Amino acid sequence: YGTSVTYTDYENGRYLGSGDAGETANPYFALMEVITKTMTTFTVHADTHLIVPGVFYGSSSLESVEIKEKVSFIGSGAFENCIALTSLSVAANNTHFYSPSNKAILEKDTDRLLFGLNGGFIPENTKIIGEKAFYYRKFTEPLVIPSSVTTIEDYAFYQTNVTAIVIPDSVTKIGKSVFQYSNSLTSVTLSKNLKVIDEWTFSGCEIIETLTIPDSVTMIKEWAFSNCDMLANVTYSANLAFIGDVAFSSCIALTTLPASESLQVFGSGSFRGCDSLTSITIPKNVRYISSGAFADCRALTSLNVVSENNHYDSRENCNGIIETATNTLMVAVKDTVIVESIEALGEEVFSGVDIQSITIPASVTKIGNWAFSDCEKLETVVIEGELTTINAGT
Repeated sequence: YGTSVTYTDYENGRYLGSGDAGETANPYFALMEVITKTMTTFTVHADTHLIVPGVFYGSSSLESVEIKEKVSFIGSGAFENCIALTSLSVAANNTHFYSPSNKAILEKDTDRLLFGLNGGFIPENTKIIGEKAFYYRKFTEPLVIPSSVTTIEDYAFYQTNVTAIVIPDSVTKIGKSVFQYSNSLTSVTLSKNLKVIDEWTFSGCEIIETLTIPDSVTMIKEWAFSNCDMLANVTYSANLAFIGDVAFSSCIALTTLPASESLQVFGSGSFRGCDSLTSITIPKNVRYISSGAFADCRALTSLNVVSENNHYDSRENCNGIIETATNTLMVAVKDTVIVESIEALGEEVFSGVDIQSITIPASVTKIGNWAFSDCEKLETVVIEGELTTINAGT
């Protein structure tokens, strides 16, 4: 009614066995856990094939680990939060992994760097920097990514103390959260062959001040630069088409917006809470502005849509952004005029706007969700017509 599970303790490790009892049995097949977290060195048993994910997690005193020849699998995060680790060695006759200078572990078949150490050593032949490879690591030297690298996977440098990064042009893909919360990062140079900036990639990098997004980039995904508090000046890709939800939200120092004719989509909350933005001009090929894209941008005073745009307009110099097909006012500021042709107020249209009173003309029959959220000084609302729809939070 099931297979029995046999564990064997050896030195400071607990191993799961394989095979039936007898000559074919291997009591040390998989390293499942470390018995105590206070050891400084650890040697994996010579008969071990598998090291499970997170097995050394939080072993804060661990300085060195030796991996023997039969190990063929090392799980994700195996050495996560091992803050004192200075040596990772792999047996020379291991056919799956190798360890240059005992400072990193790489897969032999792919040259994928699985685990790195404090100091940020990346061998010259590395092709892929793997998921969480330098998760929480501390760097004492400038980080150098060799030109052999083509891919940087998710969380690779999450919450490190890296101060400057040059991503070589050989890199074509960067995963999500790669530099998230790396709060010492001040300088970023991106690969000129990067097409997408993924989710959360630089989110929370609080002291980056300037950034150039190369012309190869066509898409910036959700949360990519959110909460970059000191990011003031961005040179955007000339081919940028898509800005995802909350991509630049709460970049409170940001003063510039993309103006390229390639731009098509502003995601929900994409520039929410960018308190230093004073003006917005929507280029001609923008076809979709999602709700709250510019909500709570409290310094905004000027809104305009170029006349060639077929989806949005700023009719009658209204100082607002209107969805042409539905006559919905999508973005407004304190001095926006709700002209008689407007039929609806969009979601979060006046969110965070410093108004004390407002008159809604008879042409307006619908008010979207949270249309006046965070209007802390709003005291008087005059509705001249008959509203058929008032949505939540209004």
